[in-house]
Amino acid sequence: MRQPTGNASAANGDVVNSRTDHLITLALAVVVGGALVLGGVFFGTFLQLRLSTQTTSRMAAIGGPFTLVATNGQNVSEQTFRGKWVLMYFGYTFCLS
Repeated sequence: MRQPTGNASAANGDVVNSRTDHLITLALAVVVGGALVLGGVFFGTFLQLRLSTQTTSRMAAIGGPFTLVATNGQNVSEQTFRGKWVLMYFGYTFCLS
């Protein structure tokens, strides 16, 4: 019978250390993966709750009666433009910065 040499027992120690390293890596991956899944579930629930509190009519409030002052100082209403296509633009005429 041959006695194991020092190299053989070192090789067995390397196998044990390798297995331990793999188990630690696996455990760490499971913990990180679980944290990501739980975080995603929490964030998704939070986002869903936040979005569900906002109400929309799914229809834009376009049109309706209005009165504005034209550049010449006269009042303009929706009656002024009845039967005509109108595009109104509200832009900046003065900016402090």
